[in-house]
Amino acid sequence: MSFKEHFLWKHRGTAFAILLAVSVLAFYATREPIFAVTGALFIVLLFINDALPEKWTKKDAKKSGVELVIALALAIGLWLALQFILQTASPIDVVTSCSMLPAFERGDMIIVRGGTINAPTISIPGSIEDALNSATVTKSPCTLSLAGAAQAAQCTYAVTVEGQTVTANHSNDVIVFEPQPRVYGLIVHRAFARLDNGTAEWFLTKGDNNLGLDQESVFEAVPRQDVHGAVTLRIPLLGFLKLFLFGQFSEPQGCKALVAGGN
Repeated sequence: MSFKEHFLWKHRGTAFAILLAVSVLAFYATREPIFAVTGALFIVLLFINDALPEKWTKKDAKKSGVELVIALALAIGLWLALQFILQTASPIDVVTSCSMLPAFERGDMIIVRGGTINAPTISIPGSIEDALNSATVTKSPCTLSLAGAAQAAQCTYAVTVEGQTVTANHSNDVIVFEPQPRVYGLIVHRAFARLDNGTAEWFLTKGDNNLGLDQESVFEAVPRQDVHGAVTLRIPLLGFLKLFLFGQFSEPQGCKALVAGGN
């Protein structure tokens, strides 16, 4: 029996898929980067296996090329269809950090929809800059567990703007947005409050696993046009495929911390 007639060689695509699934599950269980590296390897091998012809003949090479073009066209068509149906430019995204624990985990694939964002509204009479300058936050006791050691902390529980107070509410939509500054990439955080001056609106945001609002640290208030949409569905583990493929093997430092209480 020749090598190419061997059972494993004939079913190598299935074997690569199984090994990829094992790598994802092993990484999820251990968080060891080696399993992320092997996962990336099997993704590449699956692509090569599907893209290359069985035999290096002109006919088979042409057939493989046509199949690849069809697959790419179907993928683009599906993406455009999802954009139209869900009314957003980014219908699918991946959670890359642990700032939304326990509601969302790193490696979750998320489906995003456009349209109305569910968040309490604060009416402001003027500019967003004036509104934020007048804003105050209310803190409440919470617990920060870091590497298994718990310590007392203070979490933002409410924000008051122009005399109107909004408190933390985990029924508000989780949104995907482009932060300012842009260097951080897309962020997946919960809408804490909407600020509306009648002509434009902005969002204050907070990760469920963060101590404070994003706007208390480096991010500016999020203009409505920078919001890609609200998360409507979470699919565990599938997002690791993208993380592995783009070399994001190590977990961010924030994944070692867990915030409890305070909201």
